[in-house]
Amino acid sequence: MDGHWVKPVVRTLADQVADTILEGIARGHYKAGETLPSQRALAQRLGVGLAVVREAIQRLQILRILSAKQGRGTIVESVGWTQLMFEPSLGILALERHAIARIWEARNGIEKETALLATRRATAADLATMRAIIEQAGDGLEKYDDNHRLNHAFHGAIASASKNTVLVEMLEPLLRIDVGMKRKVYDVGLSRRSWQVHRRIFEAIESRDEAAVAAAMADHASALDAEMHKFEAVLREQAGAAERFTMVG
Repeated sequence: MDGHWVKPVVRTLADQVADTILEGIARGHYKAGETLPSQRALAQRLGVGLAVVREAIQRLQILRILSAKQGRGTIVESVGWTQLMFEPSLGILALERHAIARIWEARNGIEKETALLATRRATAADLATMRAIIEQAGDGLEKYDDNHRLNHAFHGAIASASKNTVLVEMLEPLLRIDVGMKRKVYDVGLSRRSWQVHRRIFEAIESRDEAAVAAAMADHASALDAEMHKFEAVLREQAGAAERFTMVG
């Protein structure tokens, strides 16, 4: 595999403003049915131009997070779980009501089952795909985007090797969710430990050793827990600065 296949993600100022509004919604500063401050007020609060705010709001309207109501301004819409699952750019909204813990719990359960099934059903081609991903990841990845995409590819390859299309379809949207704020707390040390566990999972699948797969997946769950606790600690720390997201019109 080409080590340079991952393309850099360029985020515009409008993207950042949209993320800020999403964080405000996720933290409950703007609830479904409520009206956002005026675009001019948002622009002044965030220190950006009116055109940037307008573009950010238009993007969120396309995603059905916001809507324009005659005589009321810009309204926050109710976001359903299905919408969140199948639109990864809305991953930040998973913060609402601690849904992150439920997402990772669901992921862990499905990943464990697909790994056990892959131990029995993986073909030589499946194993070659997993091996290539493990080799590309090496001892860990410096950049969050690279880690997220290769992690997605690895667990997707295991799911495919399970030969259970229902589990594949259940896992795919969970893998696609990319919680933007995780970029701010990305830990290269955790990435290294995670890929060490991924290598153990692969070697256990390759050896057709279900007991070793179960043990490795238990360690993988512990790694996810450590990541989640780190993430939640940062969120609690940032809660004191919540005024930044309370953009009063």
